[in-house]
Amino acid sequence: MKRNIANAVTLLRVFLVLPFWIAFGLPGLGPAIAATTCAFFIELSDLLDGTVARKLGVVSDVGKLLDPAADSFSRLSVFLALATHPAPGPAEPWFPAWGVAILLFRDVAVSFLRQVSASKGVVVAARLSGKVKALAQGTAIWAILALHLRATVMGAPDAFARDAALGVSILAIVVTAVSFVDYLKGTRSLLTAHDA
Repeated sequence: MKRNIANAVTLLRVFLVLPFWIAFGLPGLGPAIAATTCAFFIELSDLLDGTVARKLGVVSDVGKLLDPAADSFSRLSVFLALATHPAPGPAEPWFPAWGVAILLFRDVAVSFLRQVSASKGVVVAARLSGKVKALAQGTAIWAILALHLRATVMGAPDAFARDAALGVSILAIVVTAVSFVDYLKGTRSLLTAHDA
């Protein structure tokens, strides 16, 4: 039962993706607020699930695998929305499409590294670089959605909003790429080890 509570918190961010997409795709301030609220709870669940699991004493290998999978699905879905839905007014999307490709590559590659490690009996838990990556991506999402709210009220984003969105986007992309390199280094001995 306790383990189900922790996993339910993790899965909350997966279930919030659809309402986020629906709200973000609609015009107007109300949908923009709804989308931002969904994104807030997506990120909040990421902060809470590990804490809940540790407090209840139900940290498990399943939870260690479910958490990053839920992270990848929810954040990539949000970034995909930011990259494919234009800002209010005659404007480009908030997040570069090529950045989503880099984020997707990193998550798929790290998932592959986890699978290879699991085949050798080793569970790769989240590394510090992964936590920093999550913080950078979450911060970028909140910042861009705040700028989206501002632009919705104003009717279109201004130069400040565009520059700020690009800045936090680039930061999130760079930190994500560095995280991939760190995971690669951390599992290199497993990848190069010969089976007995």
